Amino acid sequence: MILLTGANGQLGQEFQADFRNRELPWIATDRQELDITDPDRVMGFVKAHPITCVINCAAYNNVDLAETEREACRAVNTHAPGHLARAAREKGVPFVTYSTDFVFDGNSVNPYVETDTPRPLSVYGMSKLEGEKMAMQNHPDALVLRTSWLFGAHGVNFVGRFLELCRSRDEIGMVADQVSAPTCTRDLVRATRLLLEARAFGLFHVSNSGVASKYEFALEIARSIGWAGRLSPIDSKEFPAPAARPAFSKLDTGKLERVTGWRPPAWQERVREVVRELEKRDG
Repeated sequence: MILLTGANGQLGQEFQADFRNRELPWIATDRQELDITDPDRVMGFVKAHPITCVINCAAYNNVDLAETEREACRAVNTHAPGHLARAAREKGVPFVTYSTDFVFDGNSVNPYVETDTPRPLSVYGMSKLEGEKMAMQNHPDALVLRTSWLFGAHGVNFVGRFLELCRSRDEIGMVADQVSAPTCTRDLVRATRLLLEARAFGLFHVSNSGVASKYEFALEIARSIGWAGRLSPIDSKEFPAPAARPAFSKLDTGKLERVTGWRPPAWQERVREVVRELEKRDG
């Protein structure tokens, strides 16, 4: 029985679709069913159920609001992974949690590997970095996956939001000076499964192959639906935000590929697939 936290988010929904397809038993929880910021409740819940693995998809991911809601952000991104990791360790089961490319400052000219020194620019990035440490301190065999620019056919994400913009606007500006790798939830779920099957633990980077700016990401979506509007590249300085973002945060997936023998597909391929699914679903 897999305990899935943050089950209503885009990654949690992707996991549930995967579990359904593979006919795996799971317990889906969100904050209504389990307050993962409460260590006693977490421990009691894990002890009370026949759990064989804990997968934490919960996250505080409002990057800008985190600058003022520091404690709320840290409660979910830092302390909760520690509580869940401790409970999983005492239960004697694997624990998986997720982190972000925002742990880096974006000053590298090469894709980031797991051994590169993190230097977060934001409260959000720092909270996720501290969450990594808490997870691995409390569960020596914890599996921590850093990822970037997550999107998929479930929940709220960049692809769905941009499609809505295309339906209501003829002109859209998109940031062109922030570069990373869009990552499909479907591939993050697959990477998790392959790493668990390999009994891997520690820190891994997971993203789709290739790199993109936000502008190039949006351009691929626009092309996928044949949008006839005008998409313009803009500088992030034109739209200052409370939280700083890394300019370049592509994650190197070499370690993942060596351990699993699997290379994530190109992000463009997955964007086209997801757009087709959303267009079919939404009519």
